Amino acid sequence: FRRMEKPIFVPFAINGGCIIREDKVIERDKDFRYSNPCVRVHCSSFNSTHGFLQREACQTPLPKPPHCRIQEGTGRYPRCCPRLICTGPP
Repeated sequence: FRRMEKPIFVPFAINGGCIIREDKVIERDKDFRYSNPCVRVHCSSFNSTHGFLQREACQTPLPKPPHCRIQEGTGRYPRCCPRLICTGPP
């Protein structure tokens, strides 16, 4: 279960990547996958000086059926997203 967030308009660094923090730049047309928070961030071109950052995050499956449980994920996105594990009849 994944959720796309609204793109953010950002300036490009000198090397042409999207600036996401003072000390972090994502290359143009590339992804960076985090484990905490569990998200994927993608940098795409708008023009020669600016780009868009698009975040994709986990979405907890709701409502949870009685015969199911939510298992936390591990690793970088999307492996860190929680999963719905169901056993028995619905």
